[in-house]
Amino acid sequence: MNNKKDIYWVAAIATIISTIIAILTFFKFNDIFGGDKNVKKQDNASPTNVSSEMTESTDNSTTKIPQQDKSPLDIPDDNLLKYLGVDINAYSQGSYYEEYDGESGFQLGGSTYNRGFTIGTYSEDGYANFNLNGDYNYLSGLAGNVDGVNYTVSYNVLGDGELIGTINIEGGGLPTEFEFDVKGVRQLSIVSTGDSNYGKGVGFADVVVSDEKHEEPLTPKTENLENAYLGKDIKAYTKGLDYEEFDGISSFQLGGVAYSKGFTIGTYSGDGYANFNLNGDYNYLSGLAG
Repeated sequence: MNNKKDIYWVAAIATIISTIIAILTFFKFNDIFGGDKNVKKQDNASPTNVSSEMTESTDNSTTKIPQQDKSPLDIPDDNLLKYLGVDINAYSQGSYYEEYDGESGFQLGGSTYNRGFTIGTYSEDGYANFNLNGDYNYLSGLAGNVDGVNYTVSYNVLGDGELIGTINIEGGGLPTEFEFDVKGVRQLSIVSTGDSNYGKGVGFADVVVSDEKHEEPLTPKTENLENAYLGKDIKAYTKGLDYEEFDGISSFQLGGVAYSKGFTIGTYSGDGYANFNLNGDYNYLSGLAG
C-alpha cells in the first residue's frame, strides 16, 4: 500500500515538474520569436504610426516629453540669397525708381534683365533705401545706362549712413559689375550724385544680398552665332539720333546697290555714334561702308 502511495506522489511530482517546464518553455519561445516580430513591425512602421512622444522615468512616475515635428522651414539656409527689387523691396525711393520682379524687364548693353530696378540719375531724386536687417554679408550686381541713355554718373552705396563704396556708370559704356561687404548693415541706401535728370536712366540688374559671395555669371548667355550682323543680330545699345538699323525688311543704297542688313549713322561728332556689345564672343569685324 505504501509503495502505491509513493508511486502516486512521484507521478504527481513529475507531472507538476513537466507542467512547469512547459510553461517556462512557452515564455522562452515567446520572448525569442514574439520579440523579433515586434522589432520588425517597429522597423517597418511608417512615421505616422510612430508615437511622437517619449517618456522620461523618474523615481516613481513617468513624464511624457513632447517631440517637435521637424519641418523643412526649420532647416537653416546656409547660403541665404535675396534679390533687391524682387525679394526685398525698397521702402522709400525717388519718383523715377521702378522694380522688376520677373515679368517685365529692362536692357543693359543690349541684354535683357527682368530682376532688379531702374533708378533716377539726379541726386535729389535718384535714390532707394532697403532694409537688410543685418542678415547679409555681401551685395553684388550689375549696373549701367539703360539702353538708349548715354550719361556718366556715379552712385554712392551707404550702409547705415556710412559710405561703403561707389558705382561709376560710364556714358556709352557696358554695364559694370560690383560687389561690396555689407556684413551687419541694416539700412542700405543707393544714392545718385548726378546733376542732370535722365528719368529711369540707370538700371541695377540681378542685385543680390547673400551670406556667401554670389558666383553666378551676371551677364546673360547670348546665342553664339558664327557670323552675326551688326544692326540685325546684334543691336546697338546706345546710338546717336540719326542712327537707323536694317534687319532684312527695308534697305538702303550704297553705290547704286541696295543692302538690307546693316545700319546708317550720323556724321556729326556729337551724334554720329553707335555702341555694340560683342560680349567677347568674336574674333573679326568686317563690312562695307560708304
